[in-house]
Amino acid sequence: LDSKAGEDKFEILKRSKEYEVEDGLPAMYTIEICRGEDVECPFLIAEIKGLRQKMKDRLKEIEFSKKLISRIDGKILPHQRLKIAIASCPNCCSMPQIRDFGVHVRATVSVDEDFECNGCGNCLRACKEGAIRITGMSNEQREEAGDGQPENGKKVVTINYDRCVHCGLCAEVCPTGTIKTDKKCFRVMIGSKLGRHPRFADDLTGFADESEVLKALDVCVDALLNEKKEKRFGELVRKIGIEEFKRRLNGNKDLSREQVSDKEIAHSGVHN
Repeated sequence: LDSKAGEDKFEILKRSKEYEVEDGLPAMYTIEICRGEDVECPFLIAEIKGLRQKMKDRLKEIEFSKKLISRIDGKILPHQRLKIAIASCPNCCSMPQIRDFGVHVRATVSVDEDFECNGCGNCLRACKEGAIRITGMSNEQREEAGDGQPENGKKVVTINYDRCVHCGLCAEVCPTGTIKTDKKCFRVMIGSKLGRHPRFADDLTGFADESEVLKALDVCVDALLNEKKEKRFGELVRKIGIEEFKRRLNGNKDLSREQVSDKEIAHSGVHN
C-alpha cells in the first residue's frame, strides 16, 4: 500500500494489459519486438530475441523497476513505464520510432568497385528510397530500372546515404556483388512522445553493435533514475537534449548499483 495515500500504489497499473510482475514488483518497462523471427519475414536482417533477453536481464540486474517505483509519488500510471521496442529491419513493425527507447537492425551497405556493375537495374527496382544511381545507363534503361541490356561502357553505382535506410535489399538482388552488406548493426532512437504534441524519437547512435545498445540503455536508465523527475522520458530527453545523451554515451560509465531499501517502495498486494 502507498504509505501516503493508504491505497494500492499499483491499482491503476494492474489494469493495463501489459502488466507483469518481476521479483514481486511490477515490471516498470515493456519490451516489444517484431514478429520477424516467428513468421520467417523476408525482410529480417538479424534475430532480436536474444537482445530483448539481454535488455531484460540488464534492467533486472540494476533493479530498475524497484528504483523507478521509489521515485514515483502516488499511484503509478501505465505511461510511467519505460517503453522499449526492437525491430529486425528498418520496416520497424514494432514501431521503435514512437517508443522511449527504440532499436532496429541495419545492414551497412556499400559499393565494391572491384566488382563491375552489369547495369541490370535490380537494385533500382529493389530500393524503396530512391537512394541508388547508376551512371552509364541509357535514359530508357534508367526509366525502366534496367532490362538486362546495359549500354557499352562501365556502369558506376553510387548510393545516397542521406536516403539509404540500410535495409540491404539492394545487395540481396545484386548479381555481380557490386553492392554488398558489410555488417549487421543497430540504430538506437530515444525520447519519442505522442499525445497532443507528438514527436518521433531522436537518433542516439546509428551503427551500434549489441554491447553499445546495452550501453545506450544504461545511459537512458541512468538519466531516468537520477535526473529531476519528469512525467515522461520523452520530456526528459527534450530537457537534457539529444547531444548531451550522445556525450554521455561516448563517455559512458557503468550504471550505479546503489541499492534501494524495501522501505522506499510500497509493494503490498503484488504477487508473483
